[in-house]
Amino acid sequence: MIEISFTVSKNVKIIVNKVLEEISDCFLSICEDSGDFHIHLPYLFPPHLIRNEYDKCKKIVYDILDFTKDDYPHTLSPLYEYVLYHLIDWYIDVSDEVSDEQTFFDPSNLQALSEDDEFIIRNINDLDTYKYFMFEDHDFLDVGDFVSIYLLNPQAIKHFNIDLKEYIDLMPYDIQDKVLKKGEFKVNNTKEKIEELIVRVINYSIKQVERDPLRLETTKETHLSDDIANFLRPALSKEGIITAREQPSGFAIKSSGELDFFIYSQSDHTYHSIAIGENKEWGNFQKHFKQLLGYMNEDTEFGFTIIFNKSTNLRTVLKKREEYIKNIYVEVEGVRYFETINLIKGYKGDDKVLISTHLNPEDSSIFKVYHFIVNAYRPERKESARQARNKKKI
Repeated sequence: MIEISFTVSKNVKIIVNKVLEEISDCFLSICEDSGDFHIHLPYLFPPHLIRNEYDKCKKIVYDILDFTKDDYPHTLSPLYEYVLYHLIDWYIDVSDEVSDEQTFFDPSNLQALSEDDEFIIRNINDLDTYKYFMFEDHDFLDVGDFVSIYLLNPQAIKHFNIDLKEYIDLMPYDIQDKVLKKGEFKVNNTKEKIEELIVRVINYSIKQVERDPLRLETTKETHLSDDIANFLRPALSKEGIITAREQPSGFAIKSSGELDFFIYSQSDHTYHSIAIGENKEWGNFQKHFKQLLGYMNEDTEFGFTIIFNKSTNLRTVLKKREEYIKNIYVEVEGVRYFETINLIKGYKGDDKVLISTHLNPEDSSIFKVYHFIVNAYRPERKESARQARNKKKI
């Protein structure tokens, strides 16, 4: 659930998140039913993000909806705060057109355990008040003013106790360049940006190899992994990240297994594990998935599986893979580990990609696994092409 700036009881926090869930669900339902994301997203995002990162904008709204429904404490970044603030504003405008008053809960049925609880319960149906108690400050609304001060005098910004790099996504790209060229700070590659880069390159590489179906039919599993690694290496080397193939790791019956992909950074004779991936032909996905989990540990940021399908109808693969992921677990002494706690369908508009979320048994930290498919089984299209070549001229 999304955290609140006030110190409130868990029950009140749940109630507030249910209101936010209704607001975000309303927004997404209207956009999905009408197909008018392009009309409504500009109410929530700066223009440069709508124009250049349209899919990311949609994802952020879906993230906010997911955050309101799960049990994990989510502290929003300035960009997400900006979106939530304007999402509340959007709902106020929409509901005002329908009726004068929106009622989510009857305050008389809610119990307060503190003064903050009492304040929020008293104003539970007043969305303007949400714009006050949901945020510690409203710096995300004043980024333009802070940037103007910074560009005139970089030292002066320190008096406002604000770190501009946390707000970089809210700035137009030319302003980002001006701010960065001042040299006062550099934006480090965050885990999220590196993760997004890796996943995006893998997905792109799969689209490329699938463009040559005849070659893909005769490609071996190891050669496919080499092809994907050849896309990853130049993209990641710019970030100081290494893509290794067939590295020893994890647990196997007789000796350490070999990772199909091991993506890491290295400095001062130490390495940081970023991602581990496994590529296997379709046939035993559950074993494939569990093998990946055995290779990973709590220090690995995320994992990915690649199914190389050369023999089965794609619909069957998609259906069975989703069932396996939903029901995955490893049982030790009667306790289940690695169960899927969340499953998201789709990445950058590609519904064949699934994203599952799990807990590390060592420290209960959360990690994601991205699931891709390389489909080389297209008998209908192959037969259509054959018949087209053999058809007699009329």
